[in-house]
Amino acid sequence: MNMKTILKTSVAAAALMAMAAPASAQLANSSRETGRDKVNLKIYGQVNKAVMWGDDGNAGRTFIVDNNVSSTRMGFLATAPVNADLDFGANIEYAFRSNNSGTVAVNNAAAGGGTALDTNTGDVAAAPISERKAEVIVNHKRFGKVSLGQGDEAAEGISEYNLTGAVNVSGVLASYNHLQNTVLFNNTTKAYVATTLGAVHAIIDADRDDRIRYDTPNFMGFVASASFTSGGGSGAALRYDNKLGQFKVVAGVGYINDSSVLSGAASNTTGSTQTDDEYTGSVAVLHDSGLNAHFAAGVRNHRKITVTDVRPDDTTHIGGGVGYIAKIFGVGPTAFAADVYKSVNANRTNTNATTSAAAEWTTTTFGFGVEQTFSDIGTSAYLGYRNFDIGAPTGTEIDDVNVVIAGMRVLF
Repeated sequence: MNMKTILKTSVAAAALMAMAAPASAQLANSSRETGRDKVNLKIYGQVNKAVMWGDDGNAGRTFIVDNNVSSTRMGFLATAPVNADLDFGANIEYAFRSNNSGTVAVNNAAAGGGTALDTNTGDVAAAPISERKAEVIVNHKRFGKVSLGQGDEAAEGISEYNLTGAVNVSGVLASYNHLQNTVLFNNTTKAYVATTLGAVHAIIDADRDDRIRYDTPNFMGFVASASFTSGGGSGAALRYDNKLGQFKVVAGVGYINDSSVLSGAASNTTGSTQTDDEYTGSVAVLHDSGLNAHFAAGVRNHRKITVTDVRPDDTTHIGGGVGYIAKIFGVGPTAFAADVYKSVNANRTNTNATTSAAAEWTTTTFGFGVEQTFSDIGTSAYLGYRNFDIGAPTGTEIDDVNVVIAGMRVLF
């Protein structure tokens, strides 16, 4: 065999191998790739950034934050239709809270209140990433929906209904998601106390967790839900969403049982084992004129740590607000809103001894703001103010905490 023949044979063999390799890989991967082209994938998300100023009565600080009322996030929603009635699906969603508005603080107790706490170290790599959803879904038009994995518990969001159009600056979420780590300042002693704003201010609501959840089909605007959470928690909710004449109405009530009862007194001293159950709900109404109102309330029942303890008093929150959605500019609605909420005994998760519960703290917060929506581009700009008036035990006069926030949210 001469050199020319050898070269021809080598080239032919190489060509055959090149053609065979993709075919072999396709055969090997065919079982796992079958049907992928029939799955619909939606990529969605938002970026919500703001400038926020906070004051604790003794010091004021300015932060560049991620607005935790509706944090920056990104998700992937896959839907695989089986037939006209049945869909399979999956949802993965992550939050990207760089300098979370809820965790920054005006002061630092360890530094005598003199140093601001900024959760970002100056590098975007420091931005905390957290899992919001990682679930598989079976949805049937007549029999309802089952969701399995990390996601909303049955009553999650049940206390948050809000039709003001200014959700970034008003409502129960806006009343809770700023400066929670700020240490309170005692105006009587001119010193910081060993209590933060978040310790004495609360809203009652469910959360996201690894659970299995069932939702009924919509029946005349009503949807019922139930969930069981990994570790023993459970919950149920009833929601309503409908248009009644000139009124849009959304409402819901929920039950949350995250007590996770364990044997032995020592097992019942931390976390949800201090909570028996919670009841919460909210309602929001929007008139065609743009006038709107909302109301929310909740109660958290606490357990005794040991049989000889005095049961801590219940934690409660109650409040509401009003708003008006105007058509001032052609780019989209301009929403004005104001609200007031009160929480009592938010610190009742502390261990309470055999004599009495801890002294009562109350927090009353009011806020107002405006949010301009640019409808065609999925963007809104907002400006808001909020005040926290803290009622402390006898002999302690706590200065108010004030917040001003201005920012922009872009949806995609």
